[in-house]
Amino acid sequence: MFRSATLALALVPALAAPSFSSEPAASTAVHAALPYRPALGEIVEHHDNGAVSRRAKTDREGRLHGECLDYYPDGTLAARAQYKKGVLNGAFASFHPDGRAWVEARYRSGELSGPWVEHRADGVRTVRGKYRKGLRDGTFEVRGPDGVLRELEYDEDRLVEIDGVETSSRTAAEVWATLDRIRDPNEHFGGAGLGKHDAVGKGEDEPEDAWVARGLEQDAALRRWMEFRYLAGVAWDDMVVSARFNHQASLGARLVRELGAYSTDPDNPGWDKPRFRQAKLGLMGANHVDAPTLLAALDQGIAQFGAGGVAFRTSLLDPKLRTVGFGRAGTSNLIWWDDASRTSPPEWDAICFPPAGPVPLDAFGATHRWSVELNPANHAALAFQNEVSIEVYVLDEDWVRTHGPLELEAVDFHDRTLAFRPVGITVTDGARFEVRLPGIRHDKVGSAFTYHVEFVARPDGPPAPKGLFAQ
Repeated sequence: MFRSATLALALVPALAAPSFSSEPAASTAVHAALPYRPALGEIVEHHDNGAVSRRAKTDREGRLHGECLDYYPDGTLAARAQYKKGVLNGAFASFHPDGRAWVEARYRSGELSGPWVEHRADGVRTVRGKYRKGLRDGTFEVRGPDGVLRELEYDEDRLVEIDGVETSSRTAAEVWATLDRIRDPNEHFGGAGLGKHDAVGKGEDEPEDAWVARGLEQDAALRRWMEFRYLAGVAWDDMVVSARFNHQASLGARLVRELGAYSTDPDNPGWDKPRFRQAKLGLMGANHVDAPTLLAALDQGIAQFGAGGVAFRTSLLDPKLRTVGFGRAGTSNLIWWDDASRTSPPEWDAICFPPAGPVPLDAFGATHRWSVELNPANHAALAFQNEVSIEVYVLDEDWVRTHGPLELEAVDFHDRTLAFRPVGITVTDGARFEVRLPGIRHDKVGSAFTYHVEFVARPDGPPAPKGLFAQ
């Protein structure tokens, strides 16, 4: 919608009225980029049909200075701007081809400063806000195609609220930088970064290189789990791997491979009782996944493919979880999650994935399921399946809904967690979505539980190494 504030360059080659959603000041650079004219007086330029396209005043150095007027080929005024020594300074106004107001703004020394108002061609106001030193500041009222006004609150050009709902405080650059640190094998967090850490017990007949490789695989798996928890906003950087959990999970994985099937109550194929008991504990305290590696197993749990995915993701994101374990025998993987050693987790109201705010493109895919887990301490009174509905909207670059709620599939409930998959979406750089749960209320604002997601590419440089998912 805000892109419509840019006048068609084919009609007025010299004019590009500012656009709210892009870099407003930069869009007027065509004025400042006029060729040097070492003369004091007036510039007059023409369209191909001979009509005046621009009439502007200059100073002794040939810079725009004073009033600058741009015209459509039919002579209708397209824009009026004030310049001082070559930069925009003062009132700016642009007009639709029929003469109706388009953009009204003010500049100070080349920067937007003061009120900003946009109108559609039919005269309806679509945007009203204020700039300060070139940055959006305060409340912007934005009208969508459906006529509904949204209030976007800015603090020095950072979006902090949408219709009273706080946005994520994270920036895309911050998220990417943290993921790079987690993925760096030289960085140490909790139990990560130790390579062949003590939790990876060496088997009696296990070759040294196999033992080291197993330790590295578990270190990579722990980092992958940390990535996931960091993005979801739960504690992650002090996670450790338990030698006991590793031992039990490893025995459980071997038992599954030997039996050819997974069960939490398996038959004993002839193992001695202590060993079988430890293997059974591994099966009871871990999630089982058939996958070629531990990383692939975690990815499946995070993506929530197949039955039981809701419970798997919830266990991986448990705020109380701190100590974990891994076991793999061939393609039989056990991810130990049955831990509540984090006795005082940070307060939380909901755990969402993809989370609110910027989400790296390599951390989520269009076919993966979305989930919202509500804290039972805050939402215990709900008959969850009966009282909760889900609405997902596509948002444009200005956080305005483009149409009604999307169709959902693979909707599932588990305890206080719901999972769903929007149909037909694309996960590309800048793709934005709004998720609403009309039956749930935010604790602070009392409005329907709402959050906003924006998928982002790496700001600069080559793509990151493959992160959480492989689509």
